[in-house]
Amino acid sequence: MNTYKLKQLLIIVSIVMLGLSDGVSARKNRYPCPTFNLKRHEFGLGVSTTLLDSKGLVNSYRREVSGFESLPGYCTLRLHETGFFSLFFDYQYRFNDNWSLEARLKYKYRNSEMHLEYITDELIGLTTDGIYLTFSDLSLPVTCNYRWVTRTGSSIEFVGGMGVCFLGLGGTHKLPFYYDDIENTHGETGLFYERSVDFFGLVGIQFEIPYGLFTLKPFVSYSYSPIQHSLFKIRYLDDNNNLIKEYNSAQINTSELEVGIIFQL
Repeated sequence: MNTYKLKQLLIIVSIVMLGLSDGVSARKNRYPCPTFNLKRHEFGLGVSTTLLDSKGLVNSYRREVSGFESLPGYCTLRLHETGFFSLFFDYQYRFNDNWSLEARLKYKYRNSEMHLEYITDELIGLTTDGIYLTFSDLSLPVTCNYRWVTRTGSSIEFVGGMGVCFLGLGGTHKLPFYYDDIENTHGETGLFYERSVDFFGLVGIQFEIPYGLFTLKPFVSYSYSPIQHSLFKIRYLDDNNNLIKEYNSAQINTSELEVGIIFQL
């Protein structure tokens, strides 16, 4: 099963869980319960992926690099797909029925497919095969949660907080390119990090579906930071690998709409 199908499956399961959350809780408890599934310490495992990642407003990795000095020097780097999956450990400490603190240790794996288009000295437009890049990050979001128990006995949590992300811990961030023309043009293209640590804000909503000792928690959240942390680049090099010219994308910052599920004890 490829990553696109896995992504579709996770989104479908999360949406179904969101839709069923109220109905399941209503059958278990038809009246409000002030101590709904109250535990002081709760631990869990979760999985998530990006939502609407084809939209630049919620996916700042959706960038394009274009360069133009003369017709043989024309080049464009276009992203065709980019999105991430994450696996994380979840811990929640409840002060009372309503208020809690929640922290997640999250491993994020992003896969991107790009194409490099250029014009040769013979004024022939060419496109490289797919350039596949992978990025692995480690993030730690911490949120303050407010839980609201509905009249049917179901539970909704509103979350807000901030986090830190350690960028570029693994993967293939850049690759060389070469095409046979009069100048034997070559260089490298990919993602270049301006800094390795990023801070972001986070808001979201999650539902609780209790089942015995366990709880399923589908959620939707949005993370954002206005501060640039990396750029896509096309870098032309000479025979000694010295930089000749360079083209950059617009800034890349944290902007992620995320959907996922937590399995909590």
